[in-house]
Amino acid sequence: EGTAEQAKGLRAKIRASCRKVWSNCPAEYAANVGNQVAWTFYAGADELSAEDKTFALEVAKKAQAAAGDEPTVIGTLACCCFMNGQKDEAVRWLERCIELDPENEAWKKRLDEFAN
Repeated sequence: EGTAEQAKGLRAKIRASCRKVWSNCPAEYAANVGNQVAWTFYAGADELSAEDKTFALEVAKKAQAAAGDEPTVIGTLACCCFMNGQKDEAVRWLERCIELDPENEAWKKRLDEFAN
């Protein structure tokens, strides 16, 4: 039962912890951990600095490089691209998600959101 300001402070602490986790992440866990870190940042996009948004995008790119054609990781990368103003790149990544996982309606909904 904290205040909105306390909740915001806790989310900032979580992101700081994510940075530490990422900086110590073994290469074999880069896909999974990177995806989680990038998504954590994206989920709080309205509270992020430009530096935080750039960090999330860099992590998402490394996670995707490690994961290859894993739609969930590609979807996170798309979101981080969008958050950083890279709309066309975000749309391309979401189109790739749809190619890989055409039954998942979430990709199509997100594509509609990002393309418009």
